Amino acid sequence: MTAAEKIQKILKHLDVNAKYFSEKLGYERPQIIYDILKGKTKRISPELANKMTSVFNDINRSWLLADEGEMLVDKAEEFQLPTGLYYEDDIPERYMTHLVPMAAMGGGLVGFEEEGIRREDCERVISPITGADWAIPVYGDSMEPEYPNGSRVFVKQINPGDFISWGNVFVLDTTNGLIIKVVVKSDKEDCVRCVSLNSSGRYQPFDVPMRTIRAMYRVMACVSAK
Repeated sequence: MTAAEKIQKILKHLDVNAKYFSEKLGYERPQIIYDILKGKTKRISPELANKMTSVFNDINRSWLLADEGEMLVDKAEEFQLPTGLYYEDDIPERYMTHLVPMAAMGGGLVGFEEEGIRREDCERVISPITGADWAIPVYGDSMEPEYPNGSRVFVKQINPGDFISWGNVFVLDTTNGLIIKVVVKSDKEDCVRCVSLNSSGRYQPFDVPMRTIRAMYRVMACVSAK
């Protein structure tokens, strides 16, 4: 389902127009919603998804970002983190994942000595989504403002041989290290093109040969300290 179709479905469910919906989300002008409805904006950003789910808390964030599940949260499955002292055993296993002990570098290709990571050697952390394969810390500012330095992304592995959802954010596990970028089609054969979100112009797109990519992970959620 496209981003425009999702917004249309939400507006119909809420029985509101785009202007009212935008105002409820805190936007003075509804342009960001109109751009999605007109197809000018192809995806719902994590920032917009966060606004939607904070104001309309029955909307499923995983559905907004990755077509996972249904539009509305299944209240029977919804999990609330315990308040006060709690133990890891109190957290449903589907909300636990492993934190990679290296950074997804926002600025470019960075080499790492590690050839592989064993899950049993990684810290277990709570995920805001179910079934995340890994939690990965982000360093660098090339993916700001949506993925700021020091944030964590929660990812699911995809098979790039089957399908790549162009224009979305991925973590690439390459022979030169981890990269977090928007991935688009490349003009070069057997390559993908990596694009930064930082609008300063300091980070130019670059191509990564598919033969150097060991795994691709779709970014499903981002958590950052305020």
